[in-house]
Amino acid sequence: MEIRKVYEGLAEVERGATYHLGHYEVDFQDGPLRFQLHAFICSDASCLCDELQINWLAEGTTFHTWYNALREWRDQNHEVLKPELLEIFRIVEKTEVFQERISHLQYLRRKQVLEETGKMGDIFTPRIPKELLLEGASASEGLMGKLRVQEKGKLRAYPFGLEFCGDPQCFCDNLILVVHEGTDHRSFVIDARDQWQAEEDTPVNGRFMTKVKAKAMRLDRFKKLLAFLRGERRLHNYHRYVQGYHANSGRPKP
Repeated sequence: MEIRKVYEGLAEVERGATYHLGHYEVDFQDGPLRFQLHAFICSDASCLCDELQINWLAEGTTFHTWYNALREWRDQNHEVLKPELLEIFRIVEKTEVFQERISHLQYLRRKQVLEETGKMGDIFTPRIPKELLLEGASASEGLMGKLRVQEKGKLRAYPFGLEFCGDPQCFCDNLILVVHEGTDHRSFVIDARDQWQAEEDTPVNGRFMTKVKAKAMRLDRFKKLLAFLRGERRLHNYHRYVQGYHANSGRPKP
């Protein structure tokens, strides 16, 4: 098994390799314990995740964990850790050495995914397959179709678009559904669990959102469109991270 040290000069990652994150010492009541950390990227070539498997080796014992983009530690089954274990991991996580190495490994993994999916260019542009668009779609107007909703006693066709969160500091995976009404529009946030929230929370918007959601979530094509754009948002976040990593480190763009 090949073990590679994680350092600033490491230029790429490979599936199957072990990445050494260093040695870390934690003080306990009965004395210090020294951990050696080994990390692995996802081994599935079809998977786009950036979760890292991290093994903690100490005194002949290995404890298996997962570490994700939200800085959450999970056990080998992706379940929540016991508080006493999590406290130990947080001590190591806060060290400058760990922060530098884990950030570089996450950068390399995200860069790898972007390169493999052809998304490594200077500008990230989602390309939506035509078969996912609904009737009434218009690329020139940024519309992905129309939703027919019963409103004020009439069945009306409302053009809509789906957008990413516009906050440059946010890396959420929410999608924004923008429903157009003539020159006006209403916006609804859809999270990863398909929970909806009106951006302008009023009774009128709430009632309208209920009708739109009921219609949209019965459409298989709309649900497939959500799934596709969530995948694109993940790649978009990778792209933003990689671009920011280069800007902050002074590295030339790949």
